[in-house]
Amino acid sequence: PTSGGVYNEGVIGNIKNVNPIFASSSADSSVSALLFASLLTYDENNQLIGDLAKEWKGDASSKVYTVTLRDDAYWHDGQKITADDVVFTYKSIQNPDTKSPLYTTWRGVKVEKVDDLTVRFTLPNAYSPFAHLLTTGLIPEHVLKDVPKDQLRSSKFNTQEAIGSGPFMLKTVTVD
Repeated sequence: PTSGGVYNEGVIGNIKNVNPIFASSSADSSVSALLFASLLTYDENNQLIGDLAKEWKGDASSKVYTVTLRDDAYWHDGQKITADDVVFTYKSIQNPDTKSPLYTTWRGVKVEKVDDLTVRFTLPNAYSPFAHLLTTGLIPEHVLKDVPKDQLRSSKFNTQEAIGSGPFMLKTVTVD
């Protein structure tokens, strides 16, 4: 994408929740991918590349993964993206009150901030394809930290007031 202009996306189906920790329908997932950047993404050859991550590595045991964020990544409202946002995203997924469909995938994974731009994931068991799980879009802690986890799914953030970090910003949703 280039700066400026308008992009219209047509999807079949109703958009119910563009928050990446809840998006499960093809319509929700399509819009979520445009609005929210993830740590990793796929290139045109379906190979993992950094999106918000500058670098990532797993240790020899395939149980500990460390991700370093780019230092030039920002939310659409101008706030800097930090390790706190990464931890917030995955701990929100892990909270059973959130009722994220990703909950079982992330259960038992320890997520910790190492410094402002580094996060460590410690798995209960070795899992060499773990990096592929880092393609879920991140959500902003500074916007959602005060929303109770059991109310996160119904927040206006998910449909009307999304603040992402992806290549596009949500302005309006029109249903025909």
